[in-house]
Amino acid sequence: MNERKLLSQLKHPFLINMFYAFQDYENLYLVTDLVTGGDLRFHHNKRRKFTEAETKFFVACCIIGLEYMHNNGVIHRDIKPENLLMDANGYVRITDLGISREWTPDNS
Repeated sequence: MNERKLLSQLKHPFLINMFYAFQDYENLYLVTDLVTGGDLRFHHNKRRKFTEAETKFFVACCIIGLEYMHNNGVIHRDIKPENLLMDANGYVRITDLGISREWTPDNS
């Protein structure tokens, strides 16, 4: 339910975006972007290493997505290759906000 709440508040090209959510007695279903490129772990295991330019690009996508989340008061807390999906154009999309938390900056 935490993930559903956060996904309903966030919309960004470098995040997995949720369009609908519904549930039955046992499950919660999230209708999200279709991202067919696989996760970053899969690609790393397949290729064994990325070029410096590719790495910079992936990191830039992550930083922009995380910056958006932080500007909206959300901390991800589970960034790892399995939670970074690649879309059909090679852009990295952050997913799995299950243990993410909302926060407000301390003004003191």
